[in-house]
Amino acid sequence: MKIYSILGVEIADVPVQSNAEHERELMKSNFVRLEWSQSSLLKLPCGSYIEYNGIKYRLLKDYKPEQQSTQQWDYSPEFQHPIMMLGTILFILVTGDTTSWQSADKETEWNWTGMAINLIQEVFVPFLNKYGADNPDIGTGWTAVVDSDLKASETCTFQSMDFLSALSHAAQQFECEWHLDYENKILYFGHINITTSELVFEVGNNIDKPTIRENNEGYYNAYIAKGSTRNISQLNDKGENIQLNKRLTLNPEKYPDGYIDRRKSDKEPLVVKELIYDDIYPSLDLYIYN
Repeated sequence: MKIYSILGVEIADVPVQSNAEHERELMKSNFVRLEWSQSSLLKLPCGSYIEYNGIKYRLLKDYKPEQQSTQQWDYSPEFQHPIMMLGTILFILVTGDTTSWQSADKETEWNWTGMAINLIQEVFVPFLNKYGADNPDIGTGWTAVVDSDLKASETCTFQSMDFLSALSHAAQQFECEWHLDYENKILYFGHINITTSELVFEVGNNIDKPTIRENNEGYYNAYIAKGSTRNISQLNDKGENIQLNKRLTLNPEKYPDGYIDRRKSDKEPLVVKELIYDDIYPSLDLYIYN
């Protein structure tokens, strides 16, 4: 596979071996890793790229190989999909008549309160198109598809974030996922399931013998589940010298003994573990719509 400089000049032609891979994970990564060894030092500058499936995958930082000896240098550069470049660019507010990212006011700290569809269509998509106007790897013509069953309203706080981090923050607030369809220039925001062709894993063919690790955390068959102390009255009702730390507990009508019993038989010894969930507490999720 040929490696080109940022100016499009070929700087290397390296073998694609069995340990080369294309990794893509929803909301996290999309890169091609090449691995090879050679007897000479070749530094790959930021912006160097390969072409894979008609797309330019670039290095987003300078790469220097690892020297094993005076005659061997090991290479393992990761060439990033154009979408991953958005993880290096500052997310700024570019609404209004701004024609490009370059000329926009550099507003990096601001809040948004409203519906997901408005946030995506009025903030994120304009950013993509205006940044794409300055960067042909991203391009313009971006649109969005937003699930209709998301939270009606939410507040998002953006403070000196890159674009992908800001998008993940918004997805976290609306309890969903995002996906940037590069080929069709569509930003999907909602409950996403990406399907690919079926993969068959066969021991001795494309995977090694699996290693099974035993669970070292112990065995439990009953669980006391508790939530946070937030919004829970902390009145002391056990006399002097005792201060209870009260938490949200299981519904006593459903769990009169205070725990979830997973035993298959009453004859089985009861082994109990307490689980604490500090992010669960009594609350009301309200919003003002008019």
